[in-house]
Amino acid sequence: MWPQETAPSNSSSIDISARTIYVEWVVHPILLLTCIVGNSLTIAVLIKDEKKTSMHVYLACLAVSDVLLLLLALQPYIIGVQPKILETDANFRQVSVNFRGINYWGREACVQFSDWSLIVFSCERLLATAFPIKFRGKATVLRAIILESVLMILSMVYPVERAVVHYYFLARDNSNITITDPPSYRIVLMQHIVLSCCL
Repeated sequence: MWPQETAPSNSSSIDISARTIYVEWVVHPILLLTCIVGNSLTIAVLIKDEKKTSMHVYLACLAVSDVLLLLLALQPYIIGVQPKILETDANFRQVSVNFRGINYWGREACVQFSDWSLIVFSCERLLATAFPIKFRGKATVLRAIILESVLMILSMVYPVERAVVHYYFLARDNSNITITDPPSYRIVLMQHIVLSCCL
């Protein structure tokens, strides 16, 4: 069940891939549960609050994008935990191959949207703190919705290349398709998820 960690050729070398798998196995389910419960409570509180501000829009967008990111990362997590499932379950492999491009695109779009929403929200809070009188009337809900809509469109357009490349190779030559993520990408994705849950 546990991945076999190959013995290093040199005593000082470390098998990073095996260690990231161990961390993912433990951290991802905990983050998934924490993120879904925490962000669901956040959205519920924001909806019940009658006095809506731009902060409500930004926090709701962050909550939704983080939940979507964790749900989209579930399929690669299953492959990372049980790599033999691709050999034993033909249906799972076919679905993984067919939806790999959309999944990769969705995860990248969620990361971009979450990051840029956090940057815009932080800049707005900084301006509101530095120039409270001048900025009071400018931080409206409508402006926040327009900014978030623009960010969402740009975040969806930016990683389109991920899906296009995948489906191009899928249509041309199925043997070049990779279903698993490289360890470096999994580390970056896990760092983003952890930071998003902490914020």
